[in-house]
Amino acid sequence: MISVVQLLEIINSYKFQKNKKRAIYTVAAATCWMLWKMRNEIIFKQKVFSLTKLIGDIKAISYTWIKNRAELGELNWEIWRGFKL
Repeated sequence: MISVVQLLEIINSYKFQKNKKRAIYTVAAATCWMLWKMRNEIIFKQKVFSLTKLIGDIKAISYTWIKNRAELGELNWEIWRGFKL
């Protein structure tokens, strides 16, 4: 298992365009956030784990974060939800 710091170092080591690297960072952050939220729902609300829901939530929240913060007006949900950057 790797730490979040190691994951960010791995992402940083690749030679991507700036926008693509920011998108990957955002997906990593959204993944951490959604895993934490799902963990809390399972522990405190006795919800059932759903990998499909988790992946959908990660795609949705990361799309929203990037669309609203990265000034990428041309970002398309259909392309994003397929993770075809």
